[in-house]
Amino acid sequence: MAETRSLIYLDNFTLAPPTSRVNEAFERGRKESLYDISASYQMPGPLTQALETSIEYLYELVGADPSDRFFFGQSESQLSAEIFFSLLIDEMYQTGKNHLIAPKTEKASILRTMDRLKEIGCTFSLIDVDQDGQITLEAVKKQITPRTALIALSWADGLVGTIRPIWEITEYCKEQGIATYVQASEIFAKLFFRFRDLPIDYLSFSGELFHAPKGTAGLFVKKGVKPPVISYPLGARMAIFEGAHPAGLIAMGEAACEVLDLIDSMSMETAHLRAKFENQLEKRVEGVHFFGRGANRVPNVSCFAIEKIHAELLLFHLMNEGVYATFGGGQRQKLDHLLIAGGVNEELAKSAISIALSAQTSEDEIDEALERIVKIAEKLKIARGVLV
Repeated sequence: MAETRSLIYLDNFTLAPPTSRVNEAFERGRKESLYDISASYQMPGPLTQALETSIEYLYELVGADPSDRFFFGQSESQLSAEIFFSLLIDEMYQTGKNHLIAPKTEKASILRTMDRLKEIGCTFSLIDVDQDGQITLEAVKKQITPRTALIALSWADGLVGTIRPIWEITEYCKEQGIATYVQASEIFAKLFFRFRDLPIDYLSFSGELFHAPKGTAGLFVKKGVKPPVISYPLGARMAIFEGAHPAGLIAMGEAACEVLDLIDSMSMETAHLRAKFENQLEKRVEGVHFFGRGANRVPNVSCFAIEKIHAELLLFHLMNEGVYATFGGGQRQKLDHLLIAGGVNEELAKSAISIALSAQTSEDEIDEALERIVKIAEKLKIARGVLV
């Protein structure tokens, strides 16, 4: 009889599964949502109360000022498109500032939207990154022109884990009259920050990366910044974009509530587990290379390559052994493209994979994942002449 292997999920970069509390909150929200949000702005009493509670948790987690605005949508891609096109209508046509900048390794949602805007006269430049996905203020300055209207960038490289110097970059851009948009999904609910104190105009995050339901995303807009207008109000300070369901917002608020209780463990205990994983993997597998290890990183991400073992082959065997990791793709760029853009050797870059832990990841899972990875690496190295 075949041995049943337990599933070890280390791909919270792609999707962080909702907890039972979040799922229960979503079902409650569905029951309380008596009709389509687009049909009326008047919410039933219990639903209004549940939404207000969820909003309070999100404002607390983000450290937003009560006068900042919040928008709820289906995805970060939707929110970024709303920001770009609203800025186009509200400022670019009026001022002639039609230039946008973003890192070379930015998410597809931002790069694709910028590429579409080229069709109506906008231009954009891409900021150089190093092999850890890091950008510097000096690299940003090289791309700024008198026509630059917006800088859009992720707070951290989700696959390598590198945290970018957001304060320094956005502060300089604000001084130059450039709007600042930061996608915070990779650091959201992992590191402490206060939106009210940051020189950021727009800050978005994907709910599915901190255990909220798939198809949920949030956008905070700083007080005094003109917000997107194609949305439905849910009160004085919050609105919802078409297609998003209020039950998802209730569930996202519940996820934020859970995070508020766990953020210290996410920052410390998860970082401890990652350090154990990397130290043991380095000792037990020959030819391991880590990316971003010496940089300032989010506490849950580890990016590595095993020499001469292609990432697709390694992930195939890992999946067969019940270990889930990633090399990107989909709505995000693939990991090898990111590393090559930063100057990493192509052969090594194509061997790179990434894991992302969550607050639910246990030490036993890390120990077992190491055993399976070591076993697979040994097997593939023996067969290297045939398989790799």
